[in-house]
Amino acid sequence: MSREEIIQALRANVDRAVRVTFVDGITELVTVVNLDNEGFVNQVGDEFFWTVFENVSEVQSESERI
Repeated sequence: MSREEIIQALRANVDRAVRVTFVDGITELVTVVNLDNEGFVNQVGDEFFWTVFENVSEVQSESERI
């Protein structure tokens, strides 16, 4: 996915669960908390993480998996 496609997918899923595949190949189910021009805050369990868009290769909403 392009950077713009990643941003668009994340923006459309704020407060929802998405599957994020990182550039290192790891995929995690995260909740998108918010985002700005550089990256996004995501929640996994009780922990919050800041991730820059360049560390993400793909975003898939859970509704797309059905």
